[in-house]
Amino acid sequence: MNRPFFSIIIPVYNTPETLLRRCLDSVVNQDYKNFELICINDGSTNNCLEVLGEYAQKFPQVKIISKPNSGISSARNTGLETAMGEYLLFSDHDDYFLRNTVLSELAEILQKDDLDCIYFPVANVGEGWYVENNYEEKIYERAWDCLEEHCLKPKLGVFGSIWCQCYKASVIKENNLIFEEVFQRGTDDRLFTVQFFYFAQKTFVYSKPIYCWVTHEAQTSEANKQKINKQKTIEEAFLFAEHLNMFLTDKKDVSHTEIKKYNNGFYRGMILYAYNNKLNIPYSRKLLLKTGKADLKCFIKSVIMGVSVKLYSKLFKKK
Repeated sequence: MNRPFFSIIIPVYNTPETLLRRCLDSVVNQDYKNFELICINDGSTNNCLEVLGEYAQKFPQVKIISKPNSGISSARNTGLETAMGEYLLFSDHDDYFLRNTVLSELAEILQKDDLDCIYFPVANVGEGWYVENNYEEKIYERAWDCLEEHCLKPKLGVFGSIWCQCYKASVIKENNLIFEEVFQRGTDDRLFTVQFFYFAQKTFVYSKPIYCWVTHEAQTSEANKQKINKQKTIEEAFLFAEHLNMFLTDKKDVSHTEIKKYNNGFYRGMILYAYNNKLNIPYSRKLLLKTGKADLKCFIKSVIMGVSVKLYSKLFKKK
């Protein structure tokens, strides 16, 4: 069996049928056919497995892996273990690729140059609105420089999402990159992205959006409709900052200033998410939150985190 050029990994959990079909259709209808679509059914209790089985019968590229529900990080790791493609793409189960030519567009770029990564813009759709980003095309000899320029800007709340890149599989495997399963609130992909960009080299920034991120309440999956537990999300933000700090501190080519900047940037994004993006948090070293009595501990920890991750780790790191 010939090795597929692309592996597309999609964790699936209790997705409404119309959204799941839209997601799958956006892949199987691609005009470029040298791919495998790995769908990890993460213990769905609705008809997701039945829908996936229907697609697997019609399209030989579709592979189904069913497992007990363990969360999106575990599902993505299962996809990584299975993937045979030279390059990897990720999708959430209720999002979709924008047109049926995206794989051929990416393949054409990759066949011209030996790249570790393609970074591309995404579109964002909601109720009655659609926003599409575009970038100026550019090649970076060091992926970290691409991350610096595109993913860490003032007032940018959420960035580093897993579905914004096309990844060279060998970079992931040679550096033993996985999704940390301790995270359950959308944090795993941001840590994975930083780690990948640290190890990757030549990166191409594509001008056209490839992927559509669906954020409207009526269109998101059942799992995402669950009420956000603010306290747990903030605590995960603290944990994430610790993991990111541990990863970066032993990297001699990453300065203390960069470490502080990344920790504050990613941490701020998690806080914004916890508060439903309603806080007006300035781009500052100190992260001050609107708090009530229940949030006093988070407020104190947030200020310390904003001043010094090292100090925070000494004071609050769990034994």
